[in-house]
Amino acid sequence: EKLVKFKQEHGDCVVPCNYELDPKLGRWVDNQRQRGSALFEEGGMGKDRWEKLQAIGFVWSVERTKFWDTMFRRLKRFYDREGHCNIPLPYKKDPQLGRWVHNQAGRKRHLSAQSVKELDDMGFKWI
Repeated sequence: EKLVKFKQEHGDCVVPCNYELDPKLGRWVDNQRQRGSALFEEGGMGKDRWEKLQAIGFVWSVERTKFWDTMFRRLKRFYDREGHCNIPLPYKKDPQLGRWVHNQAGRKRHLSAQSVKELDDMGFKWI
């Protein structure tokens, strides 16, 4: 319930582990992220809880989200300059961007609807 309220107020489920307004919620969210990485294994998270968290847009890896946003901005700059998203692999000017674009092309079903839309809006080519 606290996580749902947080999402209503902030627009996402990215609760920092050291959330000053509710430290207990921050610790709980951090624990869910750790348990989710051991999904369905002993000591990991049960399927029911995982599905409930997925349904409200739980963010499993904050660092990955920040990284994705950083790489998307780099792709957007490339797109604004070149008019397309067809970055070769390898891409000598920015090898990390080339690998990221190549990886995203095969991950459509694993990305959020917002991420897919942002890429689609630039004419991104999926595998």
